[in-house]
Amino acid sequence: MPRYNERMEDVLQLREVKQEEINACIRLVQAAFDDYLFFKAYVDDPERKEQFYNKLMEIWVRSIADRHTLYVGEEFGEIQAVAGVQRPHQKDIENRDYLDYGGREALAIAGEDDTKRFLEMLAISDEPCHAIPQPKWYFELLAVRTDRSGRGIGTRMFTEGLLPLVAQNGGGITTLNTNTEPNVRFYLKNGFKVIDERWLHANGHEIPNWSFVRNVEPV
Repeated sequence: MPRYNERMEDVLQLREVKQEEINACIRLVQAAFDDYLFFKAYVDDPERKEQFYNKLMEIWVRSIADRHTLYVGEEFGEIQAVAGVQRPHQKDIENRDYLDYGGREALAIAGEDDTKRFLEMLAISDEPCHAIPQPKWYFELLAVRTDRSGRGIGTRMFTEGLLPLVAQNGGGITTLNTNTEPNVRFYLKNGFKVIDERWLHANGHEIPNWSFVRNVEPV
């Protein structure tokens, strides 16, 4: 697998995930997004809510690894972060595709109505990024180990990994979205600009959604 920015041992190495690392990546993502209302505004029963959330994270990671590209940020031999990247001209992952990665199990846990509401909100949240007509890179997932949060790992995933990856492959428009104000500040600090801000409505909750874009020059 290719590595980027291999200069010294303590530089965060971005590489494609290995098949045997998928389960570890799922657990990392489950922990990282555990307090995100975007994923937990569904299912009233607390036990089933948690089951639905964990299944959603599994579907997310497995579908990206199979249909797009799942990267890990590795330092000192340990995975510190996980990123999902949709390259230009790759097809979007559609609702019916999720059936291949556990969608039926999610439906059984949450029921038809809550599952449908989540998928509808997911489509609305992604819409501004996917509506950009030019070929683009879409950063659909970025998660950092919870015990390493606040140590600059997320920024290094961009500066030492994802942005060089884009630059080395022709550059171009990069897009992403988020649902929390701390993440908004993080992406603005890393050179992205807001192109859309809207409210999502789910099960009586209002959830903010920001979409971003940044252009990366080729090298």
